[in-house]
Amino acid sequence: MEKVLIVSGDGNLIEKLRFIFFENYGASDITSVSNPDNCITLACQLNPQLIVVDTSAFTGSMHDFFTEKNSQSTTRKIPVVFFDKGSKVDDVPQLNAVIDASLSEYEISRSLSMINNIQNKFDSFNRKEEVEVDIDTQIFNEYLLDNQGYMLNEVNQDTESGRYQYKIVETSPRFEKMMGIHPSNFQGKSSLEFLHGIKNEHSSLFANLPQDKKIIRTQQFYDSNQRYLDVISIGISENKIATFVKDITPQKKLEQELIVAQEKANNVEKLKNTFISNISHEIRTPMNAIIGFSRLLESDNIEISKRKQYVSIIQKSGFQLIETLDKILELSKIQTNQLTINNRSFYVSKMLNEIDVFAQRKLYENAKDDSVEFNTAPSNELNGLVINSDQNRLMQVLKEIIDNAIKYTNKGFVELGYKIIKGNKSHIEFYVKDTGIGIESKNLKDIFKIFNQIENPEFSKSGLGLGISISLKIIELMGGKLWAESVVDEGSTFYISIPI
Repeated sequence: MEKVLIVSGDGNLIEKLRFIFFENYGASDITSVSNPDNCITLACQLNPQLIVVDTSAFTGSMHDFFTEKNSQSTTRKIPVVFFDKGSKVDDVPQLNAVIDASLSEYEISRSLSMINNIQNKFDSFNRKEEVEVDIDTQIFNEYLLDNQGYMLNEVNQDTESGRYQYKIVETSPRFEKMMGIHPSNFQGKSSLEFLHGIKNEHSSLFANLPQDKKIIRTQQFYDSNQRYLDVISIGISENKIATFVKDITPQKKLEQELIVAQEKANNVEKLKNTFISNISHEIRTPMNAIIGFSRLLESDNIEISKRKQYVSIIQKSGFQLIETLDKILELSKIQTNQLTINNRSFYVSKMLNEIDVFAQRKLYENAKDDSVEFNTAPSNELNGLVINSDQNRLMQVLKEIIDNAIKYTNKGFVELGYKIIKGNKSHIEFYVKDTGIGIESKNLKDIFKIFNQIENPEFSKSGLGLGISISLKIIELMGGKLWAESVVDEGSTFYISIPI
């Protein structure tokens, strides 16, 4: 290296660099310029082997600097080294390396030595005319011009076993920091101890890499510090391999997050489509009943018993339609954060009496009043118990759970009970227990998710499958919890815990 052009207005830095380049590289023609605007014009005249730039010398955009540099055939291939004082590095579109200006002369020399070795290899490749050597400029820009980790390996073949050994000769500070390993721990070690993917995927190719002059690229997971690494290796002499390592952990994590998000979006879209189809069914079925039996009532010759039966069907279908629309509206309120909770004091005993009437009516409507019994578990705490909560919302949830319990219980009982749990934050815990078909443990969490229930054939007798998921959201808004325990063919128990 004979000619070096330094762009800096810092006299101390210029003198330090002059000493380093003269003592270590024998540079006899070292020119400095303080104004970066004149740098490219001067470089065209001097044709230096290296341009050294002090980032603090820039007042404008480095992008403009590189645009001008790359527009000139004379300066396009001249490597650039930046000395960073924390000013403009993020604005650099491409660069060979960034070196901390505060480093010692030894550390700067060490970094420059690596860059010089690599540049010499590039020059040799540029002189080659063989088509077999395909250097991907974009890859090298991505690594060398983006200051990634660097490791130099010496390749030797064991005469007895014939196996190749990859001894680490040199590592860059960036590589050491990236791997989280002290420099002394690299000395005399094999690169395969740290980059396992090389051994697993490219061991045979790496053996001939110094002679073949090919580029090998692999991505691997380094489990010691949970990082994903993009690794490029290239032979730079008969027994030397230069390896460049780029930390791609953020990109990999983003890719994984995007994959998960896409899967969730696809599932939601699928469930929504099923939900819309189910809405159509749940609305059209009662509407068809209302319209059909209303037309039958127009006949003057219909018997009184038949007329009463038709009226009952119309009323039941009307209630079913109202229930469906109410759940759709509730879901809309939940998704737009418009569902409100209105707390007030009320007697628990009166609420349970209303729920008992509701449960007996549901047993009758489902023709189970002879095979299934509903009862309220006795409690000494019931008399005069007053709690402060949203009675209407609590009843809505209890009715939904009891309705489901009756629907999926063909024989036995459905029981409603509660207990007071005292402490710093006292709360009341209700439970609804049944002897129904039960739920598999793997499906317990799914029944609380919006749209999920409709895909389980055991829970698709009727309805939208929204009741339990809406109930969960309501209880959470009330500051409570809703959960379930179940055994297939034995029954389920749903628990509701709310503060009082």
